[in-house]
Amino acid sequence: MRLLLLSLLVAVAGCTSSRPAAVGAGSTLTGTVTYLQRIALPPDAVVTVRLLDVSLADAPSATLAEQKIPTEGRNVPIAYALSYDPDRIEPRRRYAVRAEVRDGAGALRWTTDTTIPVLTQGAPSDDVEIRVVQVGEAGAAPGTDGLVGPVWRLVEIATPDGAALRPEADEVLTITFAPDGRYSGQADCNRIGGAYTVDATGALDLSQGATTLAACAPPSSGDAFVQALAQVERVGVSEGRMALRGPGRALVFERADLGMAPQPTGRTLVFGCDQAFTFRIRTGPGEIALWLPERFGDRTLVLGQVRAASGARYQDGDVTVWTKGDEALLEVDGESFAGCRLQG
Repeated sequence: MRLLLLSLLVAVAGCTSSRPAAVGAGSTLTGTVTYLQRIALPPDAVVTVRLLDVSLADAPSATLAEQKIPTEGRNVPIAYALSYDPDRIEPRRRYAVRAEVRDGAGALRWTTDTTIPVLTQGAPSDDVEIRVVQVGEAGAAPGTDGLVGPVWRLVEIATPDGAALRPEADEVLTITFAPDGRYSGQADCNRIGGAYTVDATGALDLSQGATTLAACAPPSSGDAFVQALAQVERVGVSEGRMALRGPGRALVFERADLGMAPQPTGRTLVFGCDQAFTFRIRTGPGEIALWLPERFGDRTLVLGQVRAASGARYQDGDVTVWTKGDEALLEVDGESFAGCRLQG
């Protein structure tokens, strides 16, 4: 019996010692970067490819691997090979690749405008084509041209029986798709956001992230808007309109007016926020002076007016003031403060 046990232990030890050590071993994700236009790359162009963890809808994407490829006169397709640590890849998380092309002066010339899933949840791990689009032009995927970038404002939620829910004139129900695989928007008095993926067929997956939960003044379509977004399965863009479709309904959007309406100048306004502090602004031509309270370092800044879907928005670096009527939203160093109201 002892001889039998000893033989089994030796056999097990032999199998264990001959097993390759996979922990920490490197893996490589391969593919090509290309585009549809018949345009030569600048001779000094540099292609950058990144592997990103896009699992968290309310946090920036984490870069797991990056490769910079000087083209040296070559044209697309440009092959890439991203080396990454497989120990950092978790089956339940989501990963994507992105690419951009810059000229020798660092100017962005082409970039990814859709999310390209890789590695997990059935996505490929090699021979992954990354199709980039020229900066300033519409996206390349059929049926999704122009999806990324604009602010889309809801026109109606339509159902097969002909019924339609239309927002009130003063309601702001919007969504914007960013190139990094994230979306953001406004559901009346609440802000919405999360991650998305879209493929060349128009299949769209929205993953809800951070969303505020304020009770909007009735009547409000905000809740119905959020619920309808949760059921979206496909997207199509045509002639300045976008349709998000799910079981039994379609959300129809138009591009919002991104103009910068002239604002009254020479006014000093004080806003009190729900977080028990106030801030003061003075309006000027295309800008405001902003006085931040002590909790933000007792700073005085000048913010320039930027494009907004509604109201007036002013920004300088990580500080933003967005006013609409008697209400304002303040963002400082990545933290948002809603519920700010005009005093006096």
